[in-house]
Amino acid sequence: MRRTSARETRHDRRVQDQRHFTARADITVQHEGSIVILRGQTDAGRDWIEDHCEMGDFNPFGPGARLVERRYIGPIVAGAISDGLVVQRGAATSSDRVRSRLTRSS
Repeated sequence: MRRTSARETRHDRRVQDQRHFTARADITVQHEGSIVILRGQTDAGRDWIEDHCEMGDFNPFGPGARLVERRYIGPIVAGAISDGLVVQRGAATSSDRVRSRLTRSS
């Protein structure tokens, strides 16, 4: 049996990390201050949003997307992930502090 060097192990971790980050997102989450834009990027993501998130009175992004109050995004993201979807942050314009809140809540 061949021993694995520390260098090879680090390389394997980097490859795994790259695969993790290159997985196509089913849903993206974009923080815009007190509102978060939840968008389905795949058919599975759009269908999940339609099935699990109510459409409010104002939906400028059409089917498969929702405007969500920031306080509700954590449980929504957790539900999508537990159902096997890939959720990633989209392009955000708010502060790092607000964006990092998504990471802590998921």
